[in-house]
Amino acid sequence: MKASVFAIGSQTFSRIKTRSCSTLAALLALLVAIASLISPSLASVDPAITESVLHSFGSGDDAFMPQGEMVFDSAGNLYGVSPLGGGKGGGAIFELSPVSGGWTETVIYAFCSVTNCNDGNEPRGGLVFDSNGNIYGTTQYGGTHALGVVFELSPSASGWTEKVLHNFCSAANCADGWLPSSRLIFDSAGNLYGTAPYGGPFGGQRGGGVAFEMTKASNGWKYSVLYSFCKSAQCADGDLPWGGLAFDASGNLYGTTLDGGSGAAKCGSIGCGVVYELSPSAGGWKETVLYSFCSASNCTDGLSPYDSPVLDSRGDLYGTTYAGGNAACQFNHGCGLVFELVPGGGKWTERILYTFTGGSDGGNSYAPLIFDTAGNLSGTTNSGGNPSCSYSLGCGVVFKLSRGSNGRWTESVPYAFAGGSDGANPVSGLTSDSVHLYGLTQSGGNFEAGVAFELQQ
Repeated sequence: MKASVFAIGSQTFSRIKTRSCSTLAALLALLVAIASLISPSLASVDPAITESVLHSFGSGDDAFMPQGEMVFDSAGNLYGVSPLGGGKGGGAIFELSPVSGGWTETVIYAFCSVTNCNDGNEPRGGLVFDSNGNIYGTTQYGGTHALGVVFELSPSASGWTEKVLHNFCSAANCADGWLPSSRLIFDSAGNLYGTAPYGGPFGGQRGGGVAFEMTKASNGWKYSVLYSFCKSAQCADGDLPWGGLAFDASGNLYGTTLDGGSGAAKCGSIGCGVVYELSPSAGGWKETVLYSFCSASNCTDGLSPYDSPVLDSRGDLYGTTYAGGNAACQFNHGCGLVFELVPGGGKWTERILYTFTGGSDGGNSYAPLIFDTAGNLSGTTNSGGNPSCSYSLGCGVVFKLSRGSNGRWTESVPYAFAGGSDGANPVSGLTSDSVHLYGLTQSGGNFEAGVAFELQQ
């Protein structure tokens, strides 16, 4: 029996391989046979991509185990977050700058730099820039109530200055949410939007989480809750919005919840997760569940989506689930999949683009997808990949999905991590400059604290 334990956010997961080899092989053979008849996906290997490590984290007062997607500034520098390290122990904001012969890394802010970590502690969800070059993000802990903050970093000649814009759990019973862990987004008016997976007035003692807005005014920023989850029986409207949000062209917001939904009976009392829409109206924001996972037998349609969906030009939604899909993969609850939701006839229909096997194609994605200019999708998985990697369940991959002229999607693996100096187990999505892909791993590297990497053809 083999076990693997790894962490994401404040959660720790253990997947234990208990099936006998003969039973597993039989189940896998059966599902592969079925998939050959009905699956829209094929797998292949792309050997033409090489990886360059931009930085190995973890030395001295450096950032440690980075998470979240990196973001470019206007000068071509990359910025990201780590929940640990930074010299103060509370995590860090780092900058990667291109120099002759490589990249140089600088920690531009170390959290817990003030008493009781009132400036925040453990940033996880990535960053966003405004038009003036200020950086915005969240920390999962710290702040006045030790349950997270929204922060702003402003550049100056002497360095970066941090300001806390909101302390979570400022409202009675934490109705404003707590433990935010996702990336923020801007609307066209300069307002910020995000989620917190816990809190709100519904869902029992811990609450089902909230979606929130930060509105900039002359005297500072105003915080307001757009929607509190777990309003309905068994949290059919969703529970634990761990991922961030995405806008469509009409101003509607889309996101996912890790738990909740109508599949609760199949996933125990917590549910299997949903994709939801928040639509603005005169009376506030209205939530609509677009899809509840584990609506298919054995959860072949996926369960437990971790991050925000992305939209194409037609308004279709694309995303990943951490689990579900192929029940015969190396984990008890499936290795996850890539899905598309298509609107039509007053409802949304799920199409499965690819189901991970946990083998060389990867398995268990925590991260959002990105499109390239040709309409291909790319992302990362935390496990699977290189069979000779130093971790028993694989070190993860960067994968690519390409749509053919017949509408079928083919999966390829541009890079499989080996678990050495090249990094291992990414939980973050990718960033692109239209030519190269950039990303982070949370382990591996020279100090076993993760790397920043570049993939180039």
